[in-house]
Amino acid sequence: MPFHREDTTTRHEPHVEVHVVTPDRWNDLVQLFERKGPRGGVPIPGHCWCMLWRDEQGPARRRKSALKTTVDQGR
Repeated sequence: MPFHREDTTTRHEPHVEVHVVTPDRWNDLVQLFERKGPRGGVPIPGHCWCMLWRDEQGPARRRKSALKTTVDQGR
C-alpha cells in the first residue's frame, strides 16, 4: 500500500508515493537505480545496489542479484 504524504503547507510540494519492494515491483526499483536523469540514479546510485547493510560485497551485478534474491524471498 502506498504511503501518501499530505501537503499541509501553503507552498506547493511534490506528491510522493512510497511502496514496499516486492517481486512484482522489482522493475520499479531497477528503474530508480539505473534510469539516467534527475529522477533516476545514474551516476548515483546507479552503480551502488547497496547491500552493505546485508554484508554483501563485490561487483554491482552481484549486489543487484543478491538484492533481487532478497526481494523474491520477501525479506
